[in-house]
Amino acid sequence: MVVDYEEILEKAVESFLAGKYQLAKNYFVFLNNNDNKFSHIAYFGIICIDSIMSGYAEAKDLFKYFLLSDYASQKNMIEYFFDHEIN
Repeated sequence: MVVDYEEILEKAVESFLAGKYQLAKNYFVFLNNNDNKFSHIAYFGIICIDSIMSGYAEAKDLFKYFLLSDYASQKNMIEYFFDHEIN
């Protein structure tokens, strides 16, 4: 059985944007636990969901910005928030 990571990412992002955070987090955890090209997006999605659940509503917009950024900018954002926790 071949896993379509791109389809799982699409479902995760759709769930996130629809406010279905637990479902999105489940998808992101799956992607983050498997070595694939979307792991960094999944990791940041998990950080943003945890932040939203902690009351940092701006994390939803931050995730949207992250998705629109290039790979280098995404990596910089992850490093920054790993060092400075967004919640």
